[in-house]
Amino acid sequence: MGLALLAGLFSASNGAAQAAGVDSTAKADITVHCRFHFMDGDTLTRPVYYGDGRARMTMSDGNEIIYDVRSKDIIYLDHLKRRFWKGPLVRANAIVDSLTQERYQSVMNVSEEKRQEWVASVNKFNDNLKTESFDYVKKIAGKNCDGHRISAGKMMVHTRWITREIQLTDYVKDLEGILLLPTVDPMGRSIVRLITKADKGLGLTLAATTEVNTPTQKGKFSWEAYWIDTRPIAASVWDIPEGYQEVKF
Repeated sequence: MGLALLAGLFSASNGAAQAAGVDSTAKADITVHCRFHFMDGDTLTRPVYYGDGRARMTMSDGNEIIYDVRSKDIIYLDHLKRRFWKGPLVRANAIVDSLTQERYQSVMNVSEEKRQEWVASVNKFNDNLKTESFDYVKKIAGKNCDGHRISAGKMMVHTRWITREIQLTDYVKDLEGILLLPTVDPMGRSIVRLITKADKGLGLTLAATTEVNTPTQKGKFSWEAYWIDTRPIAASVWDIPEGYQEVKF
């Protein structure tokens, strides 16, 4: 079960960027090339695209979404099964639950004892929250980045490196809803909400590492950008891959 902890990658702040004196990139094409290391040991090198009011993002389960900021529509690409669903963001959570029904049911159809364990873990998580900022700058993909860490005891440690040199203000508003799509673990949803809220107002995150130890998941997930490309994005990036079958509900 992948936690959707890519939140830092998609965060941005118009006000912070303007205060820092950087140029707006909200309307420009940006491709962020990243290396992902998943909790199951798999690795992946894949770009994330922002352009013309659209974004194509990799989720923590390795699947992708294509999101249109203006229409509020998403395309969810299930690469393993070579299928896709297309529709409004407001229906996306229910649809993704259906597309990943086996995983969803394994988490939600649990005993009352397990549910109470989750409640206790969330309370413990909230009681042990701690945030800190590093006192040095790290260069990632040619950008100066500030380091920040959020932790909740041994349950979660999330470290992220954020640059204020890039802003993507058009993509912020629906961030949390998108990133929660593949997250059915209640603890995972709490972590995602925390990270998305913390990242807003800081800038674009170019690297992150998250270690989790929850009732349903233990492991480490990380990613880092290695190249930022500002050349025009090819129109084919927004197309559904050839041979993918549409799923309708």
